[in-house]
Amino acid sequence: MKAYEEAVGYIEQIPKFSKKRDLKDTRELMKRLSDPQERFACIHVAGTNGKGSVCAMLSRALTDVGVKTGRFTSPHLCELIERIAVNEEVISKEQFLTAFQMVSTAAKEMESEGYAPPSYFEVLFAIGMVIFAEEKVDYALIETGLGGRLDTTNIIEDPALVIITSIGMDHMKYLGNDIASIAREKAGIIKEGCGVVFDGSNEIARREIIDRCREVGAAYYEIGEQTVKDTRIRGNAVDFSCKSLYDDTVMITLPFPAIYQARNGAVAFRAAELLKPLGVEKRAQILKSFAKTVWPGRMQEIEEGVILDGAHNADGIEAFVKTVQAVGGNNPVLLFSQMADKDLLSSAQKLAEIPWKKLILTGIPGSKTHTVDEMRRALEEAGVPGNRIVIEEEIQKAYRILKENREADGVAFCAGSLYLIGELLNMQKKPDKEGDQ
Repeated sequence: MKAYEEAVGYIEQIPKFSKKRDLKDTRELMKRLSDPQERFACIHVAGTNGKGSVCAMLSRALTDVGVKTGRFTSPHLCELIERIAVNEEVISKEQFLTAFQMVSTAAKEMESEGYAPPSYFEVLFAIGMVIFAEEKVDYALIETGLGGRLDTTNIIEDPALVIITSIGMDHMKYLGNDIASIAREKAGIIKEGCGVVFDGSNEIARREIIDRCREVGAAYYEIGEQTVKDTRIRGNAVDFSCKSLYDDTVMITLPFPAIYQARNGAVAFRAAELLKPLGVEKRAQILKSFAKTVWPGRMQEIEEGVILDGAHNADGIEAFVKTVQAVGGNNPVLLFSQMADKDLLSSAQKLAEIPWKKLILTGIPGSKTHTVDEMRRALEEAGVPGNRIVIEEEIQKAYRILKENREADGVAFCAGSLYLIGELLNMQKKPDKEGDQ
């Protein structure tokens, strides 16, 4: 579909990370589109890690009880349209193109009047909201792009619920150099009188979120250290107990062999308890829905013994390492690459806790990553023996080396960047030309 490809090409040329625009410009753009974001109930989700997983769980549960549900998340793994889904189905290219044309027309009108052109994320957000309005969704899960207070999505004035997942050190260039500053930015989506569910595992972030809630008069529900217990991996799932809003204990199963998903699941469960279409009377259905949630690239086994995980910052890598320690067996191997804006040394220090048989470093086509030499130096500084590190710039060859080094009863992992995961998923759809010769 040539017109769709041209639209995607146009959007991809817009810088993905740039100086924040004034939200007045975003509001003006949405006004010219008849404020589509005001035609459905919004569940607004911020946080450093876990946003997409929480959105996926709640989208599955709402859809299963007959609520027409939109889901706007980022980034995508393989295809731009993955960011926008209705009732768990990714939108069609035709839907995307129609909405893009509407947004493009409004943006060009604004530019002719002296407004700055919209950002990459702003265009996608506007497209998503137009589609959700056209589809007449009842609820939409809206994930912030970067931060919260100044994020494009923060034109949502009256959210049905605000969710803040775990907060860690990421995007410091834009959000601040300490947890308190980052948490304040994330908490900027909390509005007067709304309900707030948040991960309280970081004490500094916890205080900032509670302060914001008290400042604007928002009721808050914390997922604390005592909320989640008895977490264990069972096959390709994680089981855990969660204290409910009503003080009893609920056993929850999620179809991800990842310890870190337990906290995400607890946050999503508390949110589900608070949402009108779900609540305590739908508890059994919520648990069934959570158990069949699909969210690609999060401890996803793409072929026997090979698992992809989207851990991409220091906190995510730390959580990934804990899961590897639980499910990796003896002599695990890892394919790793990381974007240049991430804290490489902290990630390397976490990775060094695993006695990898081999750790293969690669690049990501079209993305600005740390160089393989930078990654190698950081890993060696962290204590990974140099003879266990393999460098292969070409991702397809690197993946083949990974599989060759996996022992028959061992596990191979791929982590470090969602862009890496996207490339690997795309590779699964294409024949391995060298391997076919």
